[in-house]
Amino acid sequence: MRVHRRSDEEFAAFARSAYDDLLRVGYLLTGNRADAEDLLQTALLNTYLRWRHVRDVDAARAYVRAAMVHSLATARRRRWRDEVPVAKVPEQESRTSPGPADVDNWVSLIAALQRIPARQRAAVVLRHYLGMSEKGAAEALKLSVPAVKSLTARGLMSLREQEATPTSRPPHDSRTTGGTS
Repeated sequence: MRVHRRSDEEFAAFARSAYDDLLRVGYLLTGNRADAEDLLQTALLNTYLRWRHVRDVDAARAYVRAAMVHSLATARRRRWRDEVPVAKVPEQESRTSPGPADVDNWVSLIAALQRIPARQRAAVVLRHYLGMSEKGAAEALKLSVPAVKSLTARGLMSLREQEATPTSRPPHDSRTTGGTS
């Protein structure tokens, strides 16, 4: 009993320390704070249920990130909510005070990421925001290394095209394209 309580305390400490970083990853993956929080909570719940099996607490962040990517892919396959994409991301409450240029860049990045397919977005976020290796991203996405390379390259090419020719296209919705990416 005492070991289980200590494990719960360790998990709580881990969740508190990792929450902000993981929430940012969730935001990059989903494009809005509410979905990012839902995604992170789902991933943290899955991690908590397996917490006794986690041997390396330092690797737990990677485990949660992988759970977030997996949960997002699963949720997109069985999405039931009626969501309406918006052209402009509403203002979000911030815990820090970034400068105006930082906010503009962040909002532009989120909007651009939302215009590319979900799997490309996940590959770009894992490789370039989190700095994961191709092998690490492949493991997190449950794909081959060449597939991650291809998704990342196509995602970056789409982002560059958006930067060169800004448009008012709505965010990418995999439901309307048959989920291919």
